Amino acid sequence: MTRTSGPSQYVRFKYWIPPYLLQKTQASLRVLMEKKGASSDSDGYIYTFEIREPREKNIIKLKIGRTANVAKRLSEWDRQCHSQEHVLRGCYPDSGEEEAGLMRGSLKPGATVPWCHRLEKLVHTELDDLASTGAYLNHGWGAMPAPADDLDRSNDGLREDWLDPMSASLEVPPPHNSCAIMAQFPVPQLYKSRTPRGNAMNYIVFGFPLCRNYLLDFADSHNLLVNEQNPNRRRFNVYMHLAWTIRKRFDAECVHLSENDDGSGDNASFCVAITSNRTQRHLNRMQTYPHFEKLAEFLRLSPEAAEWMLPDRADAKDLIRNGYKVI
Repeated sequence: MTRTSGPSQYVRFKYWIPPYLLQKTQASLRVLMEKKGASSDSDGYIYTFEIREPREKNIIKLKIGRTANVAKRLSEWDRQCHSQEHVLRGCYPDSGEEEAGLMRGSLKPGATVPWCHRLEKLVHTELDDLASTGAYLNHGWGAMPAPADDLDRSNDGLREDWLDPMSASLEVPPPHNSCAIMAQFPVPQLYKSRTPRGNAMNYIVFGFPLCRNYLLDFADSHNLLVNEQNPNRRRFNVYMHLAWTIRKRFDAECVHLSENDDGSGDNASFCVAITSNRTQRHLNRMQTYPHFEKLAEFLRLSPEAAEWMLPDRADAKDLIRNGYKVI
């Protein structure tokens, strides 16, 4: 689930992410839905049109994309591909008027939707999954739970039954104040591109270094994806759920480290980051972060395993650019 613009209202993921999708696709959709809206993302429409080719009369081809002007986009495709016929099959949002149709002369799109680039990505992500698994061939594949009241003011609007089944099974410990223990760790200098003497200074993050093979141990300890035979696929799916859970429940982030993966899966390639030396506010989290002991318990690690580390700069910059303020 993710917050809407209201102060205490939540959107249930299960009403927007179909359960018949692969776990990794569901995780990808959640990540896309949670991203902060980009100022460069424009308003627009999602359209679907059929591409008819004279030599392939028994094959149905559908093109799904985004545009700011549906009629203009359809005309552009007609000019670019003279040998094909393009028939509009759908437009979102439509006007809702009964007399409106999909013929070019009667087409009446509704108001544009915001963040149309992201909406297109969400649609393509789900369709890629359906194309690869063929889930739509199963009877009743499109069944979804009926929407209900999304708002519950008890427990600050958070209800466990709104979480997806895997995340709910992760046995997250209750909140615990561990600021005093975390405050025992050393605090580095505030980050600057250069020291007063002109020397380079490292941007570092504090948290728990982890390796790829740790994900399999984590999955076993939490009884996750026990029927998945492919270890790489199991690691990937567990990583996505781990990243989502620590962000939502422990105010932490998964960050790739600068150390190269040697291929064994045993060297630390990423970490669960709690803070960094980027600003004084981040350094202050060493004194105020309340979940340290319980995060370590959730990860099945000792609190002493935490340390300061060099992150992968490109990954750290992407997280900061996308609005994740932990580091």
